[in-house]
Amino acid sequence: MARGCERAFPLPPELARAKVTDGSGFKRPETVAQWRERLGEERWAEVVAWRAARHWHPHQLRHSRGTEVREGYGLDAAQAVLGHAEAKVTEIYAEVNLDRAIEVARLTG
Repeated sequence: MARGCERAFPLPPELARAKVTDGSGFKRPETVAQWRERLGEERWAEVVAWRAARHWHPHQLRHSRGTEVREGYGLDAAQAVLGHAEAKVTEIYAEVNLDRAIEVARLTG
């Protein structure tokens, strides 16, 4: 999945890995060590941040759907949709809506 994200969201040219000529005259991507050294720690941190902001994993769909169902229909419905035998597992996948909890606290005191 990481490779797909890297292809879909390539680094800006100034942060991207450079091509270097090896001893036989062929161009190849610089090693990660060379790349990191060329950029320096501050620019390398930009690479890490860029990747983190654009990383995605298919399990996020399941997590989002579980949270959505829990918000709209409750924990039991989310448990059924996600196919969990125990609600404890569903509570890990389907987050509680804290905004809703705050609203209820305001309304009920």
